[in-house]
Amino acid sequence: MKFKIGDKVIGNKMATEKYAITIEGWVGTVNTVDSENGRIRVNNDKEEFIGEGVWVDADFFDLYKEGVAHKEIKIADKIEIDKIIFNDPATILYANGKRYVSKAYNEAFDEEKGLLMCLIKAFGISHLDLQRMIKGATVQEKKAPKDKKEKFVKGSGHLVEEVPAVPSPKGRKRGKSYIFNVDDKVLVRDCDQYENTTNSTARAMLNKVWRVQDIDTDDTIVVNGVHFAKCELEKLKF
Repeated sequence: MKFKIGDKVIGNKMATEKYAITIEGWVGTVNTVDSENGRIRVNNDKEEFIGEGVWVDADFFDLYKEGVAHKEIKIADKIEIDKIIFNDPATILYANGKRYVSKAYNEAFDEEKGLLMCLIKAFGISHLDLQRMIKGATVQEKKAPKDKKEKFVKGSGHLVEEVPAVPSPKGRKRGKSYIFNVDDKVLVRDCDQYENTTNSTARAMLNKVWRVQDIDTDDTIVVNGVHFAKCELEKLKF
């Protein structure tokens, strides 16, 4: 390895062919050396967005020597736009005395995307840099969706929801007059009619909200295939 930690380095012509920020003339300081892979990590106090530094190939950099004339460049901290041209599939941006071009390949031409890509290039970030950023980004896992209520199919008598077991309101008379219709929401409060006390299905339906499946007689309502007396059900308005 030709560099060591603390060396000041400058990008050569090969750097321009591969990188967008650390190109020819870019000056930085080596803070990490990877001799096995021939790479160095460099940073620059003037460009805080680089953070701890970026990894580059050591062959694309030369040792910066004080007092020697070097061609240095600086990353622009702002962009002065002169002209923007949209010419499907290309977007052309003239800014800071330079020309930047972005072309759409195998996709529909998008003026907004094309302009954004040109602006990114003007700030010194290439498409390759973007891909590296995306690859190194943290993908936040989506929260598991809450269990949705079971979709009701008309006439099926499916369960709507379960509610806490609440005693019948004081003073509520059994046999309260409700007018039931198919698809009404009802709360099963009792199951002592029609020998349902021995019906495990009926018992499992207690304190749960269901849909009326059928009206068997004036006094009998069918819910989930089980016959209930009107007095065992509470019609809900919601």
